[in-house]
Formats: sequence, structure tokens, C-alpha cells
Amino acid sequence: MAKNDDILTMPLKDLQKNVAQVQQKLAEIEDLLPGLAGLTPDARKHASKFRAGEADALSSVLDAADANTEMFQSLANRDDGDDPNVFETDLLRDRVARVAILAPLVDAFSPIAEGVSDTVLHLSDLSKPVMLLAYGIAKAHAKLDGVLANTIRNATEFYAKIGRATAATKKKSASNDKTP
Repeated sequence: MAKNDDILTMPLKDLQKNVAQVQQKLAEIEDLLPGLAGLTPDARKHASKFRAGEADALSSVLDAADANTEMFQSLANRDDGDDPNVFETDLLRDRVARVAILAPLVDAFSPIAEGVSDTVLHLSDLSKPVMLLAYGIAKAHAKLDGVLANTIRNATEFYAKIGRATAATKKKSASNDKTP
């Protein structure tokens, strides 16, 4: 791989162009998959997931339900289907088929998403610690140098805002601890 082919070293204009192309392709992918679910982190944590082979194994239970409808009637209002009086096995089969069709996309996208995330974290690890050290030096000197203080104003205001928010949270937490 040539040096300019690496995401960490390619010219920024090339990286920006490539990211714009990826964003366009992602928009096209989203257009191809309308109605993707959006779960909260808590819902995602507690959502059911089929293990390898489990959906096929459970399909036999749907066969049994089709053959013995009265036995499974009590589940009619629990399948999130259209008819609260019918256990809708065809609907469940359809959902399981969609899981089987969509699941490979998770396997395909996950390494890319993790790679982008890991690259962002890696670049941040290479940058932020030394920048914070530089901020500490600049902040100390800015007390005596108005031009320097003005130059680092964005950083100073950013961290002051975080400090105020943290103090407010601590104050609120302390007052809640005192409330009987």
C-alpha cells in the first residue's frame, strides 16, 4: 500500500472526498433499506437475538402451531400481528426470513464501523493527550499574556462550560442526597 493510500496518511482533501463518497453510498444503502428500526441502547441491550441455527429449530414449533391451532391460541395477542385472535405463524415466518436476509449485513458492516471507530479513537489517542498538555501550558501563560489568552479562548470557554456543567450536576446530586 502506497503511503498516500493509507487513511492515516492520505492527503486530507482525498480523505474528505472519500468520506463524502462513503456518506453518499451509505445514504443510497439506507434508501435501499427503508424502515430500519431504531432501538434505544436499553432496548438494544435487551432485544432477542437468534443464535446460529435457532430460527430453523424454532420453525418446527411453528409447524406444530399450524397443525394444532387451538393449542397455541393463547399466543394470538402476543405475536404483534394484525389479528389479536389468531396466532400468525406466517407473519412469524416472514420476520424470521427477514432476519436471515438482513443478518449478513450486520456481519458485513460491523468490521467497517468498528474500523472507522477504532481509527477515530486511535487518532484521538495520538492527539488529545499532548494537546491537553499544551493547553495546560498555554492556560498557565495566558494569565500573563492577553494575546495568548485570546488565542486559546475557544479551548478555555469549552472547558469552562464543561466545568460549570459538572459543578451543577454535583450540586444537584448533593441536594438529592440530602432529600429524605
